Parts: sequence; C-alpha cells; structure tokens
Amino acid sequence: MSDSGQPPRRRRRRNSAFDDESNHPDQSTQPQHQGQLTRTERQEIVDLLRQESADNFLKRAREIGLNPKTDFAELNLSGVNLSSASLQGADLTGVNLSQANLSNAHLNHAKLTNANLQQANLQRSGMSSVDLSGANLKEANLSNANLSHANLSQTNLQQADLSNANLNDANLNHANLEEANLENANLAAIKLQGAKCDRANFQGVRFYDQSKYPHHQTYNLSQISFKGANFANTSLAGLTGINLSNSDLSHANLNQANLSGANLTNANLEGANLENANLAKIKLQGAKCDRANFQGVRFYYEHQYKAWDLSQISFKGANFANTSLSKLNFSHSDLSHANFQQAQLTQIDLNYANLKGTNFQGVTLNQVTLKGAIIDEQTQMAASWRKVIAVLNQTHEDLELQNLDLSRQDLSEFNLAGANLSHADLTSVNLENANLKGANLTGVDLSKANLLGTQIDETTNLDPMWRRAWAAVNSPLDAESSNYLIREVMPAILERYRDRIEATIKPYLALKLIPNQNLTWWQSKFAGWQNRKGGFPYLPKGVDYPKTPDGNYLHLLAQINFAEVPHLEGFPKQGILQFYIADDESCGLNKNFGIPYSEAAFEQNRFRLLYHRKLNLNENHLTTDFSFLPEKDDHSHLREIYPSECSAIQWAKGYEPISLDNYDSYPRLLPEVCNDDEWIEDEIHVDDLREEFDEACGWRFQGANCDIQMGGHTCFFSDDPRDYLDSNEDPFDTLLLKIRLVEDGSLFFYIQSSALARCDFSKILYAMA
Repeated sequence: MSDSGQPPRRRRRRNSAFDDESNHPDQSTQPQHQGQLTRTERQEIVDLLRQESADNFLKRAREIGLNPKTDFAELNLSGVNLSSASLQGADLTGVNLSQANLSNAHLNHAKLTNANLQQANLQRSGMSSVDLSGANLKEANLSNANLSHANLSQTNLQQADLSNANLNDANLNHANLEEANLENANLAAIKLQGAKCDRANFQGVRFYDQSKYPHHQTYNLSQISFKGANFANTSLAGLTGINLSNSDLSHANLNQANLSGANLTNANLEGANLENANLAKIKLQGAKCDRANFQGVRFYYEHQYKAWDLSQISFKGANFANTSLSKLNFSHSDLSHANFQQAQLTQIDLNYANLKGTNFQGVTLNQVTLKGAIIDEQTQMAASWRKVIAVLNQTHEDLELQNLDLSRQDLSEFNLAGANLSHADLTSVNLENANLKGANLTGVDLSKANLLGTQIDETTNLDPMWRRAWAAVNSPLDAESSNYLIREVMPAILERYRDRIEATIKPYLALKLIPNQNLTWWQSKFAGWQNRKGGFPYLPKGVDYPKTPDGNYLHLLAQINFAEVPHLEGFPKQGILQFYIADDESCGLNKNFGIPYSEAAFEQNRFRLLYHRKLNLNENHLTTDFSFLPEKDDHSHLREIYPSECSAIQWAKGYEPISLDNYDSYPRLLPEVCNDDEWIEDEIHVDDLREEFDEACGWRFQGANCDIQMGGHTCFFSDDPRDYLDSNEDPFDTLLLKIRLVEDGSLFFYIQSSALARCDFSKILYAMA
C-alpha cells in the first residue's frame, strides 16, 4: 500500500480509477482479469470502498474493475450494503458478509460454502439453489427469502429468522437450527436428517405442498432433536405417516398441532405440550410421554372410534384431564400419577396398567377393563372400582359382588361358585370356562357376554332367558343344525325374541370374481367390460339374442351355471341363468317401477333373464360369433357394474338372520308393534320397544355383508324396494342376485319363491336401493 493510500496499480496499466479526479474509470482502459490481483490486493480495494460507506458498493466495485461474480470469494465484506444486488451464480466461497445488507438480493445458484453471514440481512432475497453448505448464518435475517432447492447442509442457523421463508426441497441435513424462527415457512420436501432443532419455532410451517404433491407423501423427520421446539397450531397432516420416530420432542410445544397419522415410535415427548392436538392414527409405541400434556387431544377422527393402541407406553404424570379417550388401549402402560380428572374413559383398556397415584376424580369407569391393573393408596378412585380391581386380581375373598359393574371385564376361568352377583352389570363380560355353579345372578344383564364353556347348574339363580342363551352357545349340535342358531349371547331385547330371530336365518352365497379370459360357453361368469370370447353367453342356435324394443342389443352381465353352484334351498340344481341389461343411464332399470303398483314394473324390455333348463354340450349347436355386439360406451353408467375383465366365480356359503331393513322384518320379528295398540301388556309403550329393538339390531343384524350375493338376506342403501309392491300373498322373497355399487346402493334381482320353484323367470323385480 502506498503512502498516498491509493490501491495498488494493475500491471501494464497507467492509471487507476482513483488517480482520476473525476472519479470516472478510464473508458479507454479495460480492467484485466482478477487473477492478476492477489487476494490481499482485492481485499485492499474492498476495504477502501467500505470506507466510502457508499450505498452503491457493487457499482463502485465494478467501476474499479472487480468482477463480483468471481472476485469476492474469501474476502471480508462485513457490513457492506448489497441490497438488491444481482449475484446470480456468483462464487462467494468463504466470503465474510456478517452484518451485510443483502435484502432483496439475487443470489440464485450462487456458491456461498463456508461463508460467514452472521447477522446478515437477507430479507426477501432470492437464493434458489444457492449452496450455503457449512456457512454461518447465526442470527441472520432470512425472513421471506426464497431458499427453494438450496443446500444448507451443516449450516449454522442458530437464532436465524426464517419466518415465511420458502425452503421447499432445501437440504438442511445436519444443520444447526437451534432457536431459529421458522414461523409460517414452507418446508415442503425439506431434508432435516441429523439437524439440531432444539427450541426452534415451527409454528404454522408447512411440510406438505398440495399444489405440487397432490398425493400424500410419507415424510421422514426421524432421529432429530426438537427439544423445546414450538409446533403450536402447525399442521403435519397430509404427510401420511410423517416419521418422527426416535426424535427428541421433549418440552416441545405441539399445542393444537395436526399430527394425524404421524409415526412417533420411540420418540421422546417428555414434558411436551400437546394440548388440543390431532393425534388420530398416531403411532406411539415405545415413546416416552412422561409429564406430557394431552389435555383435549384427539386420538381418532369424529365418528371413527377405534381401539387405538397406546399400550406399553410410559405416561408417568401425563395430563389427560377433560379429554375423550373412549376405546383406547392403555394396557401394560405406565400411567402412574397421570391425571384423568373428568376424562371420558368409556370402554378403554387398562389391563395390567400401572395406576399408582393416578387421578380418576370425576371419572365414570364405565366398561373399562382393569384386569391386572396396579393401584395403591394414592390412586384416586371410587371404592367400588377398587373392589372391581381386587376381584379381577383375585385378591378379594369376599363373594358379595352384588351391584358391581363388571361389564367387559375378563373373568375367564374364574371360580365364582356361590358368588352373589345379583344386579351386577355383566354386559360383554368374558365368562369363558368360568365356574358359576350356585351363583346368584338375579337381575344381571348378560348382553353380549361370552358364555362358552361357562359352568352353571340347577342351583345357579339365572333368568330363564339367559339360561336359554347359555344353552344355545354350549349345546352340542351337528354343523348344519348350528348354522340355523345364533351361537352367541345377544342384547337382552333380542334374547327375548331369540326363537323368532333364529327362525329367519337363511343361507346365502357370496360371489368372488376371479379374472379369467378362457372360460367356456357353459361356465359361470361375469362378463368383462370389453367383449371377449370368455365373456360371451351360452346361446343355442335358434335362440334370439336379447334386444330392447328399439332393437338395441342388451349386454350379458352374469351367467350362472347351477351345476357349479353350492346348492341353496329352493334354487335349481342345474341349468344356466343369464342376466342381461341395457347400456343406458339407468342400467336397464324399468322406468315404470314404483308407486302405484303396476304389472308394467316387471316388463323385461331393458333387462332380461334367460334360463336354459337343459344344456347342449355340442359347440357346433351354439352361437359362437358375437361380432354383431357393439362395445360398451366408455362413458356408460355400466362401467361401475362390470369387472374390467371377464371373470370366473368363486362361491362362499354363509348364514344370516333377517336384517331390519327388510320390508317384512317387523311383522316377522316384532308383530306387537304392527297393530294399533300403543301399549303392550299395559307396561311397554310400542314406540319405546321399537326404538330399543332398532338400536339392538344395529349390533348384529345387518344382513350379509358382501359385494355380490345370491340368496339370503341383505341390507339396503335406502328403503327396501319391495315396500312399494302390493304382493304380500306371494311376495318377492328370494334374492337372485345383488351387486353392490360404489355410491348408489346396490342392484337387486328378486323373484317369488313360487316362481323360482317352477324355474319361471318371467316376473322379476329389478331395482336399485
């Protein structure tokens, strides 16, 4: 450096910019490549420019002859003003930009590896695909910056402000984000493996961009330290199974966070605040949840209650006050000193849980299972439940158990001989192989109890209704006879009418479709969407192919060869039955069906059933050329009904009693409510009886649950279509075929049993319900 303080002259150059009093560069002299200046010389030029404190630092640097895209690497530019600077693709490796102003700067694709940007202002800067690996951005302001696709691996971002920043697809592996502010930042597809995120603020961040990723993604945030991090009001939904396994979230604030479907196995949640968070379908196996606040959380979606598994987890001192926890499984979990005050615990599983010092004040332990549960004198629990636990742990020698709520408890193989259980609640209790000889069961409710192998004798005081249920469950019967009995204990209202219910049991066939393009003309099949040989019908020559009155060909839907079908009573044992329907907006349904009743409802104009009683096995006598048939319209309503390929049929036989949806269910099951009387035996109001019966039937009797069905009882999306018919004397009581649709219920083909016995398929009720 000269005594005059001027920067060193470039070789073979007569004047520098500073030698000209006009302060304008010599236009006749172009600057030479920076390689002709050493790093020290370049730094001296920069230092002089910094002394000017000029707002146009970048412009002056260019005037001097420096190239900002290549000449700033390794230099000290701390505190300079580079606001709105254009540095795309610049090499700024190792540069010191601490406290520099880079707001609104353009740094896309720039290289800033190992740069020092501590306390720098990078607000609203464009840094897409920038390389900041190993850089120091401690306390830097990156709010509203665009860092999409940036490389920030091993970067120090302690206490940095990244609020509202775009970090989409950025690499933050092994970065230090301790106490950083990422509020409302876009973290879609971000990489955070090995990052330190203790006490960072993630409030309102987005880990998922639905516009770019329309399908939910599995996201991995496992083994990351989030100690004391703030996720309040943050949605981690949409990331199906977001992986936070083995992560440290101790003392993190997850208040109102949406963690539905998240994987928190083996995570540390000690002292975390999850108040009002959404934990539906969460995985918590092996997690540490001691002293965590779960008040107001949701472990399931509304109307989708499930026995969610929270077993074998440590919840020491956790807070569940005023929280709905119905049907959750806490078996074998450590809940010592946990707070369940005023919580909803209906039907939760506390078997073998540690309940020492646990607070159950204000809780109704209705139908809570408690076998093997551990309590102590500090456990705050009603005396009656202490007695229940003593009974379950078989430490209670007193057999005076009257009025106890033992519903849903496991009393299998218990010796309760001679016990006084009068008026106890034994609904859904497991009494398998228990000894109840001589027990007093006066006034008990055994609805849905397991009585398999239960020992009773003539000295057991038991209501005749429950004794009949016990006999039905335990009576030795041959396989066929047992199909027509309900081999379980029903709710009390249904047990009262057991004989009537069992009398309605009918066999049915569930049909499973197996794609097969090589079916013969005679085999049972469902035709595929496209016309293929395997999906064409058996059609003897001389038999016209079915058409509509307008001359349009119908399409084969299904062909049933009864010789291949497990026999159903009343159905043919041989012959082929075919179902044809029109390709129209109503799938061939008859527009004349409905009210008032008319024979026109059964006209087979747009659907047709053909029955071939005797089969011709000589292919030469069959129609084999179906080239005259049009392909189905790709936009047709039939698309939902047909399998994509021609399919063979597998059959599975089952037995079901009548469903309450059936048009004649009440006349058969509960005729008492079908007359004009308001009271039954002057004690029971008809409306009350019907309401109780309806509710009980929802437990079990819904008809066969299969997509394609033949015979038996079924359920309906809307009203039973037979309600519209005036045919009580000869009802359409036999289901030929049901096909369940995706949205609109099912298609039904019904026939009168008298017509089926004659193999007369000319009068068919074809409807949707």
